[in-house]
Amino acid sequence: MFPLGYIKSSYHAFKHAAVGIRDVISGQSWRRSLLDEAADAYVDSVWCEGDESLGERDKHFFQVGATFAGRRITDQQHDELCNSVVRGLQITNTDVVVDVCCGNGIVTDVLAQHASTVIGVDFSSRLLEIAKAHYMQQNVSYIQMDLSKPELARFAKFPPVTKVCFHSALQYFTVEDLREILLFLKTLSRGEPLKIFIGAIPERSRKFVFYKTFGNRVSFFRRWFQRKADVIGSWWDRSVLHALATDMSGSCECFDQEVIQHTSHYRFDAILSFP
Repeated sequence: MFPLGYIKSSYHAFKHAAVGIRDVISGQSWRRSLLDEAADAYVDSVWCEGDESLGERDKHFFQVGATFAGRRITDQQHDELCNSVVRGLQITNTDVVVDVCCGNGIVTDVLAQHASTVIGVDFSSRLLEIAKAHYMQQNVSYIQMDLSKPELARFAKFPPVTKVCFHSALQYFTVEDLREILLFLKTLSRGEPLKIFIGAIPERSRKFVFYKTFGNRVSFFRRWFQRKADVIGSWWDRSVLHALATDMSGSCECFDQEVIQHTSHYRFDAILSFP
């Protein structure tokens, strides 16, 4: 006899697969699926706002996906995430730091304790409103900007950028996107040496460490069968980052995350340096 839990998970996995096949056969559009997926992601990001059992800071972690197994990451895990950036970039009180995809500022706030100036950049006006309300310091500025359409003039008042934090967001970009972002960041450095910490990069070779259960794998292949979209976004090979940095006259060092970090089982970090 199969255990009840196994039977239930197998049933749900089969149901998801059947729904995926039905959608394709019935002609459900790829664009409609993406819109539904985006709506689901939005709901997931704000579901906690009406939960009075959560404190304000707990909600901030849920808003930017700093969660594991349905719970916000611990303060110790958050501290290690932030400290890995500070250590990796060797941030000092003379550095001008850009926090790319800063979200609601929970990492920006820590970087500002070590740097001369920190500029948080994000596409979401809603998250930036939270950042300005809760994580604003004298040496912090926030800019709403679409990185696919960078606006150089908005950085004119700041000194040359020396360090960049780009954490937990690379999966939302392609290699071509990253190249353009790096070119823009190099422009902000105005010829000065630049160091970029790219954190929590989903590693292609560990994709099925993330999709480790039978149900998760069926769900993955369902998405692939429908529209070749992945819930994580883009998965990366370390060799791609090395090649890109070299092609842009820089260097790249990739390394595993500390085990304490909640994404260490399937993500890695990288530091790109441009002289």
